[in-house]
Amino acid sequence: MNNPKVFISYSWHPEENKIRVQQLARRLMGDGVDVTLDVWSLKDGQDKYVFMEKMVTDSDINKVLIICNRDYAEKADCRKGGVGTESTIMSDEIYSKADQTKFLPVVFEKDNDGMIYKPHFLKSRIHIDMSSDDCYEMGYDQLLRDIFDKPLIKKPALGSMPAYLDTDKPVFLSTAVEQRFLKVKNEASSSFKDGIERYFEKLIASLDQFRISFRGGNTKDLVDLIEKSIDSMQMVNNDFINFLETISANEECKSEQFVDFFENLLQYYEDNNINLATSNSLSYLVNDNYRFFNYELFLSFAAIMLKHQRFDIIRDVVSADFCILSNRIGREVMPLSYAEFQKYNYTLDRFKKNLTNSNLISEAATLLRSKMDGKLFEEMVEADILLYYLSLVYVKTEEVYDMWYPELSIYNSNFTILPKLVSSRYFEKAKLLFGVDDKESFITLIKGLKDNLQRDGYHHIPIVQQGLGIDKVCSLR
Repeated sequence: MNNPKVFISYSWHPEENKIRVQQLARRLMGDGVDVTLDVWSLKDGQDKYVFMEKMVTDSDINKVLIICNRDYAEKADCRKGGVGTESTIMSDEIYSKADQTKFLPVVFEKDNDGMIYKPHFLKSRIHIDMSSDDCYEMGYDQLLRDIFDKPLIKKPALGSMPAYLDTDKPVFLSTAVEQRFLKVKNEASSSFKDGIERYFEKLIASLDQFRISFRGGNTKDLVDLIEKSIDSMQMVNNDFINFLETISANEECKSEQFVDFFENLLQYYEDNNINLATSNSLSYLVNDNYRFFNYELFLSFAAIMLKHQRFDIIRDVVSADFCILSNRIGREVMPLSYAEFQKYNYTLDRFKKNLTNSNLISEAATLLRSKMDGKLFEEMVEADILLYYLSLVYVKTEEVYDMWYPELSIYNSNFTILPKLVSSRYFEKAKLLFGVDDKESFITLIKGLKDNLQRDGYHHIPIVQQGLGIDKVCSLR
C-alpha cells in the first residue's frame, strides 16, 4: 500500500487533546501516511458538516481514526456538535456494513478506574490503546501496522491436504491413544513408563500397512509408489515428533526405552524381510520408503533430544550395539549400530533424478526439507552432522561407508556444530555425548579421531576438530 489516506475524527476539548492529535497526525505524515485533519484540510468558506460527511464516507479514505477521550464519548453519545455529526455518519456506515474495518477507535483517555472512554456505537469494536506513555509506542506501532495492513501476526499459509488421504488404503495410527494418554500423564504418573512402551510397540506394529508390492514395471511406476508411500508414512513421523516433544523433558523418559525401541524396530525389519542394506536390486528398492522413514525418524529423535539437552539419551542410543537375531538358519546375533537408520536411497537419488533430469544434489534431502517446519529442519541439519561425528566415536568400523552420512549437510551454512561448547556450563552437560569427564579428555578424544570422509563441494561437513571448535571449548564461563 502506497501512502494510505486517513481522516482523524476527534474532539477539540480539552486543549491538550487537540495538541496530542496534531502531534500524532504530524508523526503519521512523517511515516508515509497521508492524513486529513480539519486544522489543515478544512478551508475558509467550506461547509464543515459537508466536509465531515465526505471524509467519513469517501472511498479514497482508507481509515478513519476515531480519537476517543471523555469529551468525544460524551458528545458522540448525545450527538452534539461536529463530533455528534461525524458519529452519526459513522454509526450508519459501521452498522450498514458487516465487515467494516475502516473505522479504527484509538483510545487517548481513561477514567480514574482505568475504564476506557468510548462512544456507545463503538463499545464492541476492538481499539488501540494510546492513553499513556507506557502503552503509546506499542499502540503507535499497532496503528501503523493496521493502516499499512502489515500485521505483526500473520495467518499461516494454507497447506495441502495430507497426501496419505489419497491413498487407496486408509492409514491408521494405533499410537494416537497412547499419545493422548502420555499428554495427560506427563506431569507425574507411575504409568508414564508403560505408556511410552505401549506407544513404541504400536508405532512398530503400524508399519505393516506401508509394505509395497511391486513385481516389475517401468521405473516411473516404482518411483511413484515409493513417493506415495513416503507421503503416507509422514503422519507416523509427525506423530512421533509430537510424542518426543511430549515426553523428552520428563524424568521418567529413560535411555533404555529408546535403545530398546530402536533395537526392536531393526528386529521388526529383519523378521519381516525388509532389507535395509543399500542396493539397486528390486527386492531392496521396494524398501526405500522405509529407508526414508528411518532417516527422518532418527533425525527427529536426535534433533529434539538435543534441543531438550537429553545428552544422556543420545549417547546411550548412539553407543549401543543393537543385537538383532538373524532370520536365517541359526538365528545368529547381528550387532548393528544406529548408522543402519541412514542409508542411500536409490529410488529417489538415482532413479528419480534420472527420470526428471533433476540437478538437485539430493532428492531425499530436498524432500525431507519440504516436509519439515523451518526451525525443526535447522535443528535436524545440525543433528545430522553431529551424528556423523558421533559415528567416528562410537561406530566400530574402519569403513567410511558404514558411518553415518549427513545428507542434510547440503543445507548447512555453519562452521561449528554445538557452538555453545564454548560455555563451561553447557560443556558440563554436553560432555555426556562423548563419554568424557572433562575438557582435556574431550580434546584428546576429538584430536585422535580419524575423519577420512571425502568432502565434495556440495555437502558442507566441517572436519570434526573444526566443527566441534576444540580450540574454543570452555573458553567462556
